[in-house]
Amino acid sequence: MPAAAYNTVMPKRKTKRRVRWLRLLILMCILTTSAFLSIVYLENREGRPEPFSQCQGWNLLLVNRDHPLPEGYEPTLLKLSNGQYVDERIYPELQAMFDEARSQGIRLYVRSGYRSNEKQQELFAKRKQTYLDKGMSEEEAEAETKKWVSVPGTSEHETGLAVDINTEKKRLTQQTADWLHMHAAEYGFVQRYEESKSALTGVNNEPWHYRYVGAEAARQMAEGDLCLEEYVARGCRY
Repeated sequence: MPAAAYNTVMPKRKTKRRVRWLRLLILMCILTTSAFLSIVYLENREGRPEPFSQCQGWNLLLVNRDHPLPEGYEPTLLKLSNGQYVDERIYPELQAMFDEARSQGIRLYVRSGYRSNEKQQELFAKRKQTYLDKGMSEEEAEAETKKWVSVPGTSEHETGLAVDINTEKKRLTQQTADWLHMHAAEYGFVQRYEESKSALTGVNNEPWHYRYVGAEAARQMAEGDLCLEEYVARGCRY
């Protein structure tokens, strides 16, 4: 091959060789990164679950002003002896809690369980009207009502997983409130609306309103002083 021809071909061969090495280097980087991410993912799966991965259980359904009830949600209801209804899945723990309270001289009573959307609308409208009758404007009455009655479609009562508990056929007594505060978590129930969490829940203090979340979640929420909004934001772990 003439010298001139040799000199013109060599730079092209070197360039191709460099391109091949560069491609190989990029491929090695991609494979190394993928392997690293896979290891981290597996460790995360085995050790610390991904955020929200444990929040999929029916018992951890978050329903509030920002998270309406899922469209088409229909609980399977069970009728209590006093005519109230609850989701049948919470009944065993609810009954066990009531039985234990009774053995200690505390007689609990479900004043309100499941509510249909229509019933929630009725309650909301009734409470709002009381404020209108007191001279509040439409806007003021609406805002005040929302502090005490959830907007239809955002009420936990529509899930069948929440109950308003009173002392039997009376208003909630301090003795009953104290007993529930101490023991409800053992049966998977938490006081859903506490005064210290009203900015997060959007609801004023309701010491009678208990929500079933399951024993493990209730224990962790109690230990961490977490409301359901905070617990879900942590990925349902503490």
